[in-house]
Amino acid sequence: CKERIETAAKGVSGVRSAHWDREKQMIHLQLDPSETSADAVAKAIAAAGHAPYNHAVVELLTAL
Repeated sequence: CKERIETAAKGVSGVRSAHWDREKQMIHLQLDPSETSADAVAKAIAAAGHAPYNHAVVELLTAL
């Protein structure tokens, strides 16, 4: 799960880093908001077979 979630997030243009915290069920993102959004990342994760709104909280660490 962790690898698939992180790979899906990093596959979105503008995502600089993605780290899935299994314990907190949260993904930590560093992204460029001029290129993408947390919603776009959540959709990519859902397309990879995970439902981020049901199972994860998306947290933006840094907006470049």
